[in-house]
Amino acid sequence: MREMSATRFFEAFGGGTSKNVVHWHFRQLVAHGWLRKVRTEKRKGGRGRPHDVYRATELAVLGPEDWKELPLAIRSTFSQRTLEQLREQVDAAFAGETFDSRPDRHLSWIPVGLEPERLAEKFRAMTSCFEAVLEEHADAQVRLGCSNEEPILMTVALAGFESPRLDNEGSGMPWPVQDLAESHRAHCPEIPSLMRLAKVFVDPLNLKIVAALNFDTMSPSQLAARFEGPSIASIDRRCKLLTELGWIFKVGEKTGGGRRGATENFYRATRPAVFDAEHWEGLSPVARRSASGTTVQQFWEKVAEALSAETFDASIDRHLSWCPLLVDQEGWSRVIGLLEEFFAALMATSQEGCAVCPDPGTAVGTFFLAGFESPRAPSLDQLAVF
Repeated sequence: MREMSATRFFEAFGGGTSKNVVHWHFRQLVAHGWLRKVRTEKRKGGRGRPHDVYRATELAVLGPEDWKELPLAIRSTFSQRTLEQLREQVDAAFAGETFDSRPDRHLSWIPVGLEPERLAEKFRAMTSCFEAVLEEHADAQVRLGCSNEEPILMTVALAGFESPRLDNEGSGMPWPVQDLAESHRAHCPEIPSLMRLAKVFVDPLNLKIVAALNFDTMSPSQLAARFEGPSIASIDRRCKLLTELGWIFKVGEKTGGGRRGATENFYRATRPAVFDAEHWEGLSPVARRSASGTTVQQFWEKVAEALSAETFDASIDRHLSWCPLLVDQEGWSRVIGLLEEFFAALMATSQEGCAVCPDPGTAVGTFFLAGFESPRAPSLDQLAVF
């Protein structure tokens, strides 16, 4: 993002018990080709030894071919470190109140059920999306070098990985796939109003219910068992509310067995819970933060679930990346456009028959996309075009 000496890095970010530790790491990164010395500059006031100033030679990104060569244990270590760094970036943006500072920021996650090879294709498509983002970053650097526009420090994060199947937890309802798909389309309303969106996003449990029912037909008792906490009555009340709001619909019921004369209702989601830009802009700052926090928390829960089940790195084509970008307004709009376009394609895929009612051979993929402003944007005089 900018030129820095080891001393300035230590003063800004820390990184060990002393400046000597940071200097050692800088030397190692130079030796391995990740950093390059660009110049030596005198200290302010002329006192002390001059600083060696460095730039990164490239982003720390492992391409698909390099990734395939690594053993699973090392891939998992890379993944966990990358996830830790991503969490730090997200937390910093929330703390600095920049995460939701722009109404056109992008944040979404969606589960998709596909045959393994088609899911791998989606993972590879996400890698192509990331490469397109880097191209937009390079174009923005050229424009910034020729203008007086203040650069925007932006963070982009992309993740696509396999999630564990939750077999034997759904309803086991016998309806054919086509019947359920047609019922899904029949109950899918127009874009919900702002009030309907707010009611599902500001209540974490409502959002959890919609997310779970996007991929499986379940009853309130099954949802309560999956979430391990809320009562069946609490889930049942929310299912009725979400049905009234058009987020879920009742697909059938069962009686008999151990139900003691009671009727068990089964539900599915009509669509993933997604804000469009127009409705998002109408929310208050407090509501935006609540909705974003809930969405991010759900993503981390899916990550923890996949890491625990050892499916996160199971697919060699899985994608995980985050990168800081210095962009102008045009670059921001283009990058957000790429994220929205890719998410729209995932939404279309999630509505296909096999995603609505996956068969036993279907793999479950979780996709996460985010583009948001980060704090401490460098001023233009700190920008070095490369």
